[in-house]
Amino acid sequence: MEMAGFIEKQKMRLFFFLLVILISIQTKAQLGYTKSEIIKLHGTDYKTEVALDGSVYISYYDGFSKNAYFFDGNGACNAVTNIIPAVAMNEMIKGLDKKYIKLSELKWKNYPNNIIITVVPIDDKMFELDYVYDSH
Repeated sequence: MEMAGFIEKQKMRLFFFLLVILISIQTKAQLGYTKSEIIKLHGTDYKTEVALDGSVYISYYDGFSKNAYFFDGNGACNAVTNIIPAVAMNEMIKGLDKKYIKLSELKWKNYPNNIIITVVPIDDKMFELDYVYDSH
């Protein structure tokens, strides 16, 4: 029974590690896309929403996570936010630690692509994974 629990735990770790890689690759590729390119890629089943700061964005929900795409004044995607179940957070952080340069406890930088990645715990059920072009 103990061995079965260990195997299940390892499977979950692998799943979340692969999820980090998939989200990272997908998000990195979509920064810089226009709204129409993102809609072409993900389909027309999206919502247009307004953030607390007044920014308008589009979002998709895939049954596991919510993905929000923000655009700059030129219409290019300059930030992506993924809202993900908290159960994945620890493995997500381990994956980010392995893949990127850690700037602080919950912030990393992808230097080749000039992207800042931040984990923001929302509550005990969800967390936010933000990808933003570093303008500095």
